[in-house]
Amino acid sequence: MRAIALKIYGSANAVDHTEGIFQSIGYKEFADLDLSQDDPTKDPRFPAMVALSKQRTQQYAKSQLKWVRKQLLPAVREARSMGGEVEVFAVPGGETGEAPARAILNGE
Repeated sequence: MRAIALKIYGSANAVDHTEGIFQSIGYKEFADLDLSQDDPTKDPRFPAMVALSKQRTQQYAKSQLKWVRKQLLPAVREARSMGGEVEVFAVPGGETGEAPARAILNGE
């Protein structure tokens, strides 16, 4: 994965890894994986890298839901109370259907 920095900046070491693509989930977890090998999944560290990536993805999703509940929905409710026509669309994730989106909108 350090090959990304090498390709973009010409060096993997003199790069500010605190912004941009380097902050995406998965980059840090797989940064030391040697992609030049025939099958990177055979690396003994690969299962731990996948597990950590999944854990950080779940943490990020949880923080997004918290932001929606504490910031976005109150702003939507306030705008509606002032006569604004505000619509919120939710794309089903793990649980499909309209019910989960309605429950969030209704503050349940």
